[in-house]
Amino acid sequence: MMLSLQLDVNIPDVSFHGHPLGIDLGLDKFLATSDGELVDRPRFLNRLHRKLKLLQRRLRNKKKRL
Repeated sequence: MMLSLQLDVNIPDVSFHGHPLGIDLGLDKFLATSDGELVDRPRFLNRLHRKLKLLQRRLRNKKKRL
């Protein structure tokens, strides 16, 4: 996937310092940098789904009070 943006913005000429870093987003690994760092996908949806199942089970087993 490639993301391109085109805007009419004046960018001042600044001398770059440090070293450039390439970033690649993927499906297997969430993020890979040109320095060799790999970041796994965040698994927040799986945690929330387990919590939702637990809460639904608790609600199903509750008795209604009249």
